[in-house]
Amino acid sequence: MTAERPSPARDRLVETATRLFNEGGYHATGIDRILADAGVAKMTLYNNFPSKDDLIVEVLRRRGEGFRAWLREWVTRSGAASSRDRLLSVFDAQAVWHQNGPAGPGLPFRGCVFVRASGEYPSGDSAIHQAAAANKQAVIDLLAELASDLAVPDPQDLAEQLGYLIEGATVAALTRGRTDSAERAKRSAAILIDAGSPPPA
Repeated sequence: MTAERPSPARDRLVETATRLFNEGGYHATGIDRILADAGVAKMTLYNNFPSKDDLIVEVLRRRGEGFRAWLREWVTRSGAASSRDRLLSVFDAQAVWHQNGPAGPGLPFRGCVFVRASGEYPSGDSAIHQAAAANKQAVIDLLAELASDLAVPDPQDLAEQLGYLIEGATVAALTRGRTDSAERAKRSAAILIDAGSPPPA
């Protein structure tokens, strides 16, 4: 049995929906607008996604995978010499994202697509809410992975604390236009990391 080839029409739908949801939100963006912009028929949509909710879940899955891949690449290419600086380079990546830098993760900065999704679909039973939460957890797990190279007693706990700084910086950048929020969060992150690390011998 041969593997099913990716459908160009499906990819266009997901890419178009990702852009439109980022621009206008999930509830406010109708299926007809997505179809018109993607240039595909309604039957094509429902052959690939039984409902709009299923399309949103796929948008979140792809966005999450793409964002984390971009973040990993950023850390790798940062050239940071120490595990501490590699972890802190995450905040440099965040600053580029907030400022719509050309090396950013692809979408114009309009806040976090996962926070918006969980806000528009607040029920914990919603597949969309669960997909948003899973992507947020995956970022924390990535931070914990980076923190595991440090001599800290609980890398997962440190990752959670850094995650709060990242979330707060994103809110400040969106609501107050504080494009320096990631830089300020980085300074706080350094204090947290150093407080949890043993002094050099």
